[in-house]
Amino acid sequence: FVRNVYLARMTEQLRVGAGMVGDAVQLSLAQQPPPENLDAVVERHARILGARVTIVDAEGSVLAESHESVVGPIYRVEVRQALAEGFGSDVRYSTAVDYDALYVAVRVDAEAGPLGVVRLAPRVEVGVVPTAPESFPTAAAPTAIATASPARESSSHQ
Repeated sequence: FVRNVYLARMTEQLRVGAGMVGDAVQLSLAQQPPPENLDAVVERHARILGARVTIVDAEGSVLAESHESVVGPIYRVEVRQALAEGFGSDVRYSTAVDYDALYVAVRVDAEAGPLGVVRLAPRVEVGVVPTAPESFPTAAAPTAIATASPARESSSHQ
């Protein structure tokens, strides 16, 4: 029970964070080709969130990755779910970090359709769950993004 509550809270926190990253990269993803500064944006948000951040285009090709180089298309469960339904998540073993990890993905849309997906994977071992509810994660990380993100001009197509 505690593990399920913990994962549900982490998933929701990451969903909000991925949505904020998606807002930050939406205009960049709409450009063809996307600008090269996506790596800097991804690395900055990875530091703020304390999570691995991956930007994937609508065809599944990795455009930017904060922690390790992912080559070629990415067809993971959470990415496929996000492209189809707007949101996806999965818990699985990660060879990159050598433990079970939580992955959360959110689709980034434009009026014309999906632009891509933002995927987050926190640096926490899913198998190690806090036993006290007060030690569960809070929404502090997404708030940090909102206050640390540079101001953008408002646009009518958001």
